Amino acid sequence: MVTARLGTSEALLARLQSSVRAAPHPIATVARFDHPDGPEHGEIELSKAQDDALADLEYVLARDPRFEHLRDKVRETAVAFLFECSANRSRDNVPAFVSTYGKVPMRRLCYLTVEYLTVAAEVTFLGQRFIPVSDERVPPALGRFSLQPPVGCVVEVAIEGTDLGRMAARARANVEHSLRLLRIALHENLNLHDRQLRFTVADGYSFGGHIAGWQSAPAATYDLGLSIGLVGLAEIQPVARLPLEPESDVDRQADLATRWIERAMFASEPLISLLFLFFALEALLGRKSATEKGHELSLKQMVLSHIIDGRFEHPSETYLLYDKVRSAAVHGENSPSIDEGLVNEFAWLVRRTLSQYLAFADRYGLQSRGRLLARLDQAPDFALCVEWLRSNGGLEWARYVMKNAPSRRVSRS
Repeated sequence: MVTARLGTSEALLARLQSSVRAAPHPIATVARFDHPDGPEHGEIELSKAQDDALADLEYVLARDPRFEHLRDKVRETAVAFLFECSANRSRDNVPAFVSTYGKVPMRRLCYLTVEYLTVAAEVTFLGQRFIPVSDERVPPALGRFSLQPPVGCVVEVAIEGTDLGRMAARARANVEHSLRLLRIALHENLNLHDRQLRFTVADGYSFGGHIAGWQSAPAATYDLGLSIGLVGLAEIQPVARLPLEPESDVDRQADLATRWIERAMFASEPLISLLFLFFALEALLGRKSATEKGHELSLKQMVLSHIIDGRFEHPSETYLLYDKVRSAAVHGENSPSIDEGLVNEFAWLVRRTLSQYLAFADRYGLQSRGRLLARLDQAPDFALCVEWLRSNGGLEWARYVMKNAPSRRVSRS
């Protein structure tokens, strides 16, 4: 469901509409979108606040059962709303959006199979019914919805929504929550072994009749055919030069980062993957002495990227994940939910940082990570990035650079 932290879809639509109307003066552009019907119909430029409002709207729409049927068209639909607000500034465009794209959620029973958990008769736990595979209510096996061992029971979940795939995903999340609590609670029986408590939801689901499907479990593995072309691609990557026994401090930290990245790849939960990826990033660019670690880590990542690739990339993606998710999880707080797509984007960013880190070390012959970080601080690119953030980074980054780098200016000579 939509998170209370952000609000309802209507509230986010109204916020985006207001942000479009509140910017009649020139703004610092951080994003630009073409009209959904094509660039010949115009483009729109967004400030940091407007881009944040758009991102929040996309997040909420994708999780609102009334709009989940939009699936991969959520961004396209939200951008179309942007243009509608820009073209029609005097009317409230929210009701028309809700009427056009919102659907009344349907209520269905979803059946999910559980492996290595057997019931001889129906049992109810936390409102969910666990029934034997032989029960007459269980839909027939179809495709990946299998009733063969190691499947031992089926869970019936009542769920609402407008997209069967998203509904099945929410039903799976409900069952996984119940199984998580069941595993921990059953530890009170000291005769049970941990290996008896590793039951898990299988990948098949059914809504009855001929409506069945499957969703890969997070720990699923697919076959890869290793070709000469793929080997050639791997061999030219900076990471391929790392030795089995690192001799320099730079290589030791890079090796540590590869191990954390690998753990992230094998983790089945997005939050765990994200934490491992941050451990990798901190192994490369982190400082224990930093007081605002999220800001410093993100800024160093930005500077390194500018030095190697020559691009200004806003550091807020890394900073916000560090501040809102990583720090909350590490300090025992309830962190915002994240999905696999977001983690995959961040994983690509961290892998690229690893390559840039190694390329930077090779370019200047650096053996010590401490000297590498000092070299980043002293690079002209550091001042360029600070100036860019002062003008384009928004209030949060302007505050940070004024406080931590007030004397760093770009040389005009």
